[in-house]
Amino acid sequence: MNYPINMKIINTFHKLFLLLFVMKGFYVYLLVRCKIKAKGSVYFNTKPDRLCIEISQSDISQKESTECLYILSKLLHNKTINSYDKTRNGLGICAFGRKAVLGFDLFLLGNIVYPALCAGIFVEEYDNDFFLITINDKFKFIIRKKNKSDILLLKDIFIYKEYDKYLPDLQDKVVLDIGGYIGDTAIYFSHLGASSVYVYEPHPALYKMMNKNIELNNRQNIKTNNCGVSGADSIIPIKEKRSCNGPTAVFGLELPKNNQGKTVEIKAFSLEKIIDNIGEIDLLKMDCEGYEFPALLSCNRIHLEKIKKMVVEYHGNPEKIVKHLENSGFVVKFEKTGSTIEGDVGILTASLV
Repeated sequence: MNYPINMKIINTFHKLFLLLFVMKGFYVYLLVRCKIKAKGSVYFNTKPDRLCIEISQSDISQKESTECLYILSKLLHNKTINSYDKTRNGLGICAFGRKAVLGFDLFLLGNIVYPALCAGIFVEEYDNDFFLITINDKFKFIIRKKNKSDILLLKDIFIYKEYDKYLPDLQDKVVLDIGGYIGDTAIYFSHLGASSVYVYEPHPALYKMMNKNIELNNRQNIKTNNCGVSGADSIIPIKEKRSCNGPTAVFGLELPKNNQGKTVEIKAFSLEKIIDNIGEIDLLKMDCEGYEFPALLSCNRIHLEKIKKMVVEYHGNPEKIVKHLENSGFVVKFEKTGSTIEGDVGILTASLV
């Protein structure tokens, strides 16, 4: 005699089974946390395989490690993720129909991998220092493992499209990108149809990353320059933020002594000289960590009038720039987007009347 299968009962038992695994994992975690056990294994019931994470007292002593179970449980219930398993080399993931093995590190899991996967960005190993990410099956970037700024910036530009509201139509237009970072905006402007993108990035390590990302995306119309922009041709020191765990240059801003990394000397040219070399510019984008002030304030009206539209990230009080641009025939708007220990940060847009 055949009995009908009650799916509600089956689902209830399945949920109880999952709960037992969670309780067992938490019990093991507490034993290690309280130093009753030196190490233990926490299992998560995933499909098609179970994920086993080894935790030890040294792991739990780290701040990020205390969030290990929470982060993993969120990852395992994210509908965009297919499965996980523990491999010899780290964490095996299957997401968006693709597979990769990632070296298991709690900082990377919480600050890089999780935000990327939740945004639909596929992550895989590139080398010891970099991940290779794929956005929308179209854009590829290498990003630093120890600097979460890279993934956050790329999400803002390519997923949330936060730059779009400031941009004019870039089809067949000429763009000057000052502060190229890792090539994020230059590649985006090229994607939007710009005929030529001239990008300036002074930091040697970031410049190298930028060129690699341009190569990965096969962008032939981007011309790169390893130098900065200032009020005059000069050699200027750029400081690195120690808290960024990698090159993040700060030019004209004073950093607290406890947040100062090494100083790198770079070449810089005046904005007037760069404009002379390019000619008419449809869009100027600037994000040069403080040097937007001397670069713009030293540029005369004749040169500024060769620029149709500006999008400038400012650091500090923008009133001097606003007045200078208005006197040169621009309609200027600005909005504060945040504050840091170095001062206010915001976006300034200027259109030539």
